[in-house]
Amino acid sequence: MNPQFKLGQTYCSKRRPKGINFIGEYYVVIQEESFTKRLALMVINSNINYVSGAIIEPEFPEIDLVKVEMKASDLLHEEITIMEIDFNELVTSKALRIIGEDKVITFTSVGDDLKANVEYEVESPSFRLMGNLYYDFHNKEKFVKN
Repeated sequence: MNPQFKLGQTYCSKRRPKGINFIGEYYVVIQEESFTKRLALMVINSNINYVSGAIIEPEFPEIDLVKVEMKASDLLHEEITIMEIDFNELVTSKALRIIGEDKVITFTSVGDDLKANVEYEVESPSFRLMGNLYYDFHNKEKFVKN
């Protein structure tokens, strides 16, 4: 088990591709490992390997990931997932601006999901949408130990 990986903690990949403008690969713990459950991380920002909102099970988390403290500005111009406030739907799009102050991102449990303490405005084809950084834990049955 990985006792160091706690629900809501944020991590960044230690890997840095050579010759590419590196964009941090950020993840949040959406399920802690236990005797019956496997460690599950949610992808915060889309990157070369995953789209925002994807759920992954890291093979070597202690080797591949480092715990980080993220500020809201770390995700500006990144593709993220928000819970849009007017339609109450998940939207994955490019973060255009922070609504409020540039503070450290923390996550709170909402049922099986995680909601951040920061709000963003994101782009869409016809208009801009606003909402909190938000990740829903779909397909959680895939992360149960047999």
